Amino acid sequence: MGIRYLEGNNKDILIIAPHGSYETKEGIIKYRNDLRTGIIAEEIHNILGCFTIINDSYIRPDEDKNETASLKDKRLDLFKVKQAEEVPGYLKAIQDAVDNHDGKTLVIWLHGIFDKNADSEKIEHVKAKLMKKGGADLHALIGYGQGKPSSYTAEQKTVEKIRDELTKLGLRTLITRKDAGNYCGRDTDRLNQWFLINKYPLDKVQSFQIEIRYKGFREDAEQCQNTARIIADAISATLEMKPIVMEGAEETQHIEPTTPDENMTEETVVALTLSQEEATASKVPAENTSKKSLDKNEDDDAVAETAYMWLTDQFKKHITNFMHEAGKYIIKNFYNNDPMFAFAKNKTSEQPPSLNLLIKKIQQSSKNPSESAPSVSWFYKAVNLAAHEAICKQMGLSTFTILGHSHKLQLLYVPKLKSIQADMLDKSITPAFQEKERLAIIAHEKGFSVRDFKKYIDGQYPEETINLTASPSMADLQSLGPKKLERLRKITQKKIEDSQKLIAAYTASLMDMDAVLAEIHCAAAEGKDQKKK
Repeated sequence: MGIRYLEGNNKDILIIAPHGSYETKEGIIKYRNDLRTGIIAEEIHNILGCFTIINDSYIRPDEDKNETASLKDKRLDLFKVKQAEEVPGYLKAIQDAVDNHDGKTLVIWLHGIFDKNADSEKIEHVKAKLMKKGGADLHALIGYGQGKPSSYTAEQKTVEKIRDELTKLGLRTLITRKDAGNYCGRDTDRLNQWFLINKYPLDKVQSFQIEIRYKGFREDAEQCQNTARIIADAISATLEMKPIVMEGAEETQHIEPTTPDENMTEETVVALTLSQEEATASKVPAENTSKKSLDKNEDDDAVAETAYMWLTDQFKKHITNFMHEAGKYIIKNFYNNDPMFAFAKNKTSEQPPSLNLLIKKIQQSSKNPSESAPSVSWFYKAVNLAAHEAICKQMGLSTFTILGHSHKLQLLYVPKLKSIQADMLDKSITPAFQEKERLAIIAHEKGFSVRDFKKYIDGQYPEETINLTASPSMADLQSLGPKKLERLRKITQKKIEDSQKLIAAYTASLMDMDAVLAEIHCAAAEGKDQKKK
């Protein structure tokens, strides 16, 4: 395992598990009291679509055994500032997540607490009259700099609101007593105080740490998923936001990314992280959907150079929403801000000349170790994603736009459009995107994890099938043979049934709207009649 930087479109929240913890194949438990906090962090990421950092690589030195910190031996506490500074890219990724967000960021540091320590803290909180004697167990503690003196890293109303929401949802939580040591989040040598020490105001970033007991909340993956759901719902209620992705995601696939080496440069660590999202993209047809000129002119070299410098600079910064931002930049500067045009021409031979020059620069940079730029496949995917976002908004298809980043990527190339004739492309885009929206709604309603969503899509679109939204020819259908055609017919029938359910739901909503509008108009008319009398 390594340090994982999980991308997300939700910039309001940053989740960090500095002692991610895991069990080895031999059954050896790492991080003891922080066991499985990394799984909880990943599940919160899947639910809220927020940028998340999980350390599964560096083991906290065991102070009871007098272990010393060592980058080479991967013995570092990534919640302690001095030791965190030794890991290339780690603190910068944390800082960039806040700096590259125009709004306020809530940073949550996930920790575990031994059950015996949680029970001891319950006794101390009862003595301090912060908890009733003989009551239920204490499940979690929140520290945000309270103490003697206090050094608050978050607003009181924020931590009180999230405490109340967590408790209401079943994670009985207290704001830690002021003399509870490191549980308070007041130690300036630890990262909860880091933003405050670096002069970040509370209207830019709020930070707190939460300590979660083991029994009932971290004993296995299923408990971790439930705990993550509680925390995600509490965050959503506190920030008065709607979770933007897959509710109730189950059986999340835990990916083991490349582990950063201590000799890597900061840019290399970032590049390794982003490269995990790369995949081979399917071709979009080169049909002519626009009359915009593709002729080369003398400004193309300058345009390509400007775009290349911007891309490499932003890539090094590793902003959490970079894929979408990069795609929007390309569409604006190379496709006259026309997402339909970009969608049709993306990854074809009919690109604007200046864009071809940019792609060549990116290809050349991959051969030069001193360069840090996205790969070509990542570049095409970024354009495709940004085009999808814009087209869905234009068409009023809202469910796709609220899915999480990884779920959106599953929909970029379904249904496939490569078999559509040139004169049919414009007519085919609308039903194709309506099909994407249908799949997005199913994913959202069923709470699919990324892995489950991919399986569902694969079942809907076997490799042998053809695009059902493009009125396939009789010859294409005959070429499938009876068995494949029967299977395709069942898939088509199921899609019709799902669509009819959606139409019925929309129709019912429309009738309700009409009824309410009729009442409003009737009341207004009666009011006018009374005034006349």
